[in-house]
This record gives sequence, C-alpha cells and structure tokens, in this order.
Amino acid sequence: MHDTNPLPLLILCGGQSSRMGSPKALLPLNGGTLLDYLAAHTAPSRPLWLADGGNSLPLPERAVRLADALPEKQGPLSAVLSALRQVRRQGLAGVYVMTCDTLIGPEAMIGRLNAAAAPDCETVLMLRSPETAYPLLAYWPSSLSDGLAAYLDGGSRRVMRWVAQIQARDTAMPAAWQPYANFNTPAEFAAALAAWSAQQAV
Repeated sequence: MHDTNPLPLLILCGGQSSRMGSPKALLPLNGGTLLDYLAAHTAPSRPLWLADGGNSLPLPERAVRLADALPEKQGPLSAVLSALRQVRRQGLAGVYVMTCDTLIGPEAMIGRLNAAAAPDCETVLMLRSPETAYPLLAYWPSSLSDGLAAYLDGGSRRVMRWVAQIQARDTAMPAAWQPYANFNTPAEFAAALAAWSAQQAV
C-alpha cells in the first residue's frame, strides 16, 4: 500500500508520570523535549494528534490536541476511542498509536507495522518483543470504535484485556528497539537514552 495519504499518528501523553516524577513527554532530549523529538520524526504530511488528558502540554508545531472520549483521566483507551471516532468521521482506515515514553522513531514504527499489512488489518496490530506486547505502539482500525465504546461503557479500562478480546495481531519488534521501547523511571530513561545514543553513534 502506497502511503500517499498518510494516516494520523496519535501520541499518548495523558499519564500521571508518577514514577518518573515529571511529565515523560517533556523529558529533555537533543536540546528539546521527548515530545519534540517524536513530532520532528513524524512525516510532515502525516496528521499528528496529541492526547494529553488535560495536562495542557505545549503543542509541537502542527500537532492538534485531541480530547479524550471520557472525562476525568480514564486511561489510554479513552484517548484511543476519541481518535478512532475521528478517523471514522473522516472516512479513514485507522490510526497509528504511540506512547510518549519511547525513543522509537514514529515513522520507523509505522514502517514496521505497514510491512505487516497494518492499513489492511481489521484488528489491532501491535509491536511485540519476546517478553512484552505493546498495544499502544500499534495500528488501530477505525472499525473498532463501536466495540471499544461498548467495552468502556461496561466499566473496564484494561488495555490488554481489550486486545485479548478482539484477538489482536502482533509483529516482532526489532531487537535494537527493545532497550528503549518504554521507560517509567529516571533510571529506566537514563538506560534507554544510553542504548539509543549508542545506536545513533554507529
């Protein structure tokens, strides 16, 4: 599939970052912030949406803030549902989803998912390492919006429970990405940054 009309990327930044001690999206990187890095490495033609759960983070240039579907910080699925409804209104196949606590380049992630036929997939297609599934580093088709709304209406907010119900697919995360796919504490960020920097230097 030729990416002539790129599907949107949703960056999730609505968490409390309690273990990090400060917003993960605003961690310093290359003279800017982690969020700046992710935005800068998203294709200029790709719609860029930011779900910050009311945190009022500074928007990168051209990014559009997307309100959660549910009030009062009810987790990432609330933000994903809002994005699914938006792409469905626009007649688009789906949306790529990425958390803000990763150093994986957005277009590299999207390329990996597209190689596994993401835009044609009828369920969530996520990256997976040998130990961990990453449903929030993934492609989500717009056809899931009604089912996800019903799931949330039922009171559950668990991401992995939902992706198990819908029989999500996965594709292997490259080994090189695994040391910096996700981080939750300052020590984990330091280790991820060291691994990422070492790769950049090669």
